Amino acid sequence: MNKSWQTHLDQLIDSKRTTMIALRRQLHQHPEPSGEEQETSRYLFQELQQAGFQVRLGHNQCGVIADADYLTASVTATQRGRIALRADIDAL
Repeated sequence: MNKSWQTHLDQLIDSKRTTMIALRRQLHQHPEPSGEEQETSRYLFQELQQAGFQVRLGHNQCGVIADADYLTASVTATQRGRIALRADIDAL
């Protein structure tokens, strides 16, 4: 029996729990004001790149854009969906 994508996602998130907690702690220990998140952006860039994403920095080296095209390599462009996630990374 095939697992649903939700079950697969839940298991993936559970397996990354320790890593995600460490990431949250790292970001909270090094807050940056809005528009000045260069260090936070570089940190996220490295983490996402190591995870296999195609990553680029946003305007003024603030913000990160990550594409996961490798996840859908077996799917044609017309079959692919797109999911966008947005999160604030400023702390002050």
